Amino acid sequence: MSEIINKVTLGDASELYATAALNKSYTVRYAVRLKDNIDFKILENALAKTQERYKYLCVRMRRNESEYYYEPNNLPIKIFNTDQKIILNAPETNYHVWAVCYKDDFIYLDFFHGIMDAAGANFLLSTLLYYYCAERYKIKDHTGIRTLEDKINPDEYADQL
Repeated sequence: MSEIINKVTLGDASELYATAALNKSYTVRYAVRLKDNIDFKILENALAKTQERYKYLCVRMRRNESEYYYEPNNLPIKIFNTDQKIILNAPETNYHVWAVCYKDDFIYLDFFHGIMDAAGANFLLSTLLYYYCAERYKIKDHTGIRTLEDKINPDEYADQL
């Protein structure tokens, strides 16, 4: 059995149960439009670095008899060539609670709001875009962007309920 790393908190549960009761997807989507069509290989490289930087977000939601919880998920975060929302925590996403999509000149971040709020999603997306643009457009400045060079502060992943 995999190690339980974090129980689903009250805030997470409200997101989970509200969407389940309405029979809706719990996927939130951010979209960013770039000036050029997306290069899959560069996006794949950027995502690998982003996944390494945010290991604490690489989890799978599970359920036992009494609770939902997150466990580590070492499978790769998936990339989809679509502009449609993705169903998370499913075989297609390697059971992750976030995924990346692209279509033409758009990059999309799909995520479960219970695993991160808008601020967390902005940090993650900024990291992904930095690594993409660093390779594609030779951008070097990453001021204010969390990269593999930065120490991970526990406040990044502590639940602030």
